[in-house]
Amino acid sequence: MNKTNKQGISHAILLITIILTSLLACRSTKPLLREGARFDTLYLNMNMKQVQPYEYQMALNKRLEKLIQVYNTEEHPFKLAIGHGNTPHTCSIDFLRVKFVSRKQSHIAAAITATGIATASALLLLKFFIPVGWLYIPNAKTTIEPHFTTDLTPIRNFHKVTLASLGMYRKQQKQIDQQSLKVGQYILAIVQNIENAYKKELNHTTKVSR
Repeated sequence: MNKTNKQGISHAILLITIILTSLLACRSTKPLLREGARFDTLYLNMNMKQVQPYEYQMALNKRLEKLIQVYNTEEHPFKLAIGHGNTPHTCSIDFLRVKFVSRKQSHIAAAITATGIATASALLLLKFFIPVGWLYIPNAKTTIEPHFTTDLTPIRNFHKVTLASLGMYRKQQKQIDQQSLKVGQYILAIVQNIENAYKKELNHTTKVSR
């Protein structure tokens, strides 16, 4: 991976982290982590019942395994591992909706762009389009929602997030690669938020005990 690509990914992760932090702050004034929360391992779980095709599931699992592998080689206050529904100290990511752009949808998008048809009825029928002037670009999308076990946080409700990437005239495997990358970046942003909250809680406890 060249330097430009690395910088691009770093900027994307930073942006997602900022957005996620803002969403969490808007959702509740409560601290992210429960007071006194201590754990050696943070477990990550993906609920992929709504994920199709199967190749996307495979790509997501591979991305998560790589994230955990890299994270655990670095210095952090806790390790990461793959968890399950009943595992304590778990962050679960629920996949609510997955959509990839078909060749037919790309043809429709090209036709609408060429003829300049931008009516309300077209937008209603073709919900996967994002209007940019007279241009309509169909996107691959994944809608996800994070959940945490009660031993981690007292907060119960978090915002749903839709991750989009260009899908028009892209092979499905390319769309899968881009969507799994965005999901991986989102999960990393969550982990980084938890780590920051964990360090803050440790520092607070240390000061109180002195």
